[in-house]
Amino acid sequence: MVYPGRLSRGCSRCKQRKLKCDETKPSCTRCLKYGKPCPGYEKNLVIRQEGTKFQVQDPSSGTVAVLPKPGRSHRGSSSSGSSSGSSSGSGSYSQPILDPNDFISTSLDVIPSWDSEALGYFMHQYVLPEANDCSGYLHFLPKTYLESPESSCIRVAVKASAYLSLYRYSKTKEHEIQAHTWHHHAIRGLLEQLRSGHEATSEETVVTMILLSIFDDIDGRGGHQKINPHLNGLIHILQRSNQSLINAPFFSWVRQQLIIKSFTADYHIVDPSWVTPSANPNPHLDNFRVVAVRVNQFMTSGRQLLAKLKQVNDPANKEPLMSPAELKAQLLAVIQEAKSIQHEIDEWISTIPRSDKWGTMCKDGKPSVYIFSSRYLGCYWINVFTTVIILQGSVIACYDILLTMTRSSVDLNLIMDKSKSGSEAKTMLTHIHKSIPFSMGNIDQEGTRIFRPESRSAYGCLLVWPLAVLARCRLSGDVEVRDARAALEVISSTMGVDLAHWVLNEWRSPLYPFIQ
Repeated sequence: MVYPGRLSRGCSRCKQRKLKCDETKPSCTRCLKYGKPCPGYEKNLVIRQEGTKFQVQDPSSGTVAVLPKPGRSHRGSSSSGSSSGSSSGSGSYSQPILDPNDFISTSLDVIPSWDSEALGYFMHQYVLPEANDCSGYLHFLPKTYLESPESSCIRVAVKASAYLSLYRYSKTKEHEIQAHTWHHHAIRGLLEQLRSGHEATSEETVVTMILLSIFDDIDGRGGHQKINPHLNGLIHILQRSNQSLINAPFFSWVRQQLIIKSFTADYHIVDPSWVTPSANPNPHLDNFRVVAVRVNQFMTSGRQLLAKLKQVNDPANKEPLMSPAELKAQLLAVIQEAKSIQHEIDEWISTIPRSDKWGTMCKDGKPSVYIFSSRYLGCYWINVFTTVIILQGSVIACYDILLTMTRSSVDLNLIMDKSKSGSEAKTMLTHIHKSIPFSMGNIDQEGTRIFRPESRSAYGCLLVWPLAVLARCRLSGDVEVRDARAALEVISSTMGVDLAHWVLNEWRSPLYPFIQ
């Protein structure tokens, strides 16, 4: 079954201007003449349904599941268009999901299966394996999928997310219908598990909630009422469960989402006991989780203090909980705690080897972009920079309150300290902006532009919230806001993570007006 798109007759810019393009690579003649970067020659959708199925067998358990053949692109193959020629096209998912030795060919199946097509595409787009500089993203999913029975909620939720991710690429209505049908079945199965006492805290329930969270991020509609509605359910299950869930492979994804959402939505208290050593062989990068939890707890206490402030300033409250002097003392204590956390972050960064940090590419003698050893490491550091911005934004909010309380007398020390926090936040915003080209896959490690970057949706999920902070922070410059919004549009349209569109237009930050 073939769904051919319109054949390419030139680069995107020449098509838009309705001019004839000579299709010279890596840049056409017209783009060179006008001094504009050539966007390349993107091919439209070509999805071919193969008749041959392949079984994946887990050597340890002997479980078998039908998956697409590894090393074969179902979206058409094309060159990257970069001058180095090292980047794969965005339309290929030729990476094997597991070890290639685990793939066993079987007999020809006359009836084509979109299940295999969707599953292969989803696994390639959203699974990042663990490495020395990468703690992975949904790295546990292939093995968990293989070990789960055919009737489990995990398989149903995987099908829902897989069909939706394929629909976001193919725009085929049948895929969207299949996605929401499987999503409905997954929700029903999850509710049945939650009603049963012994299965409510099982690994199957947690992994199903993770997959439904991914579904909402892809769909973008789940966040219109509340950001990640399954997060509270995960917190409740973890509070009731034993230590086995905390030590499970999937818990690293849960912990990461708890920390990110605590900075960008409601402030959830992350239990320090949930921060356990992981299997990541790089302890320097792994230790940041402890610092992030400290920032999370600081944000929670700061929110409680701001709630008390509202009661103090409420004219209807005849008996305030504390006097202005007591409130001022507490605000100063909160600021001092933030300074201690910032010092701890600076000390932690100073101990990290240079190879695990960022390098600088210069243009005209000035630093222009940051280069990392991998795209995942770039996404990791962007989240670190965002954590510091959130911390300093909270400190600036405390300084604003203090300056309002001391309006009658100008306190120069408070003004200078607030300015330092603003400078620190601006520095982090600049770091994020310079990290965007490499983390989005637009340039390689040599600084050479890749005309057709590999669009892995997992990287988009890691970058959504930091880019939203950059796009909406009141300290961001016009160029930073423009580039952050453009990157979010790429994540939404090209990578298929529609959550990026929602955070760009409808998200309201708890740090408003610092993050507008």
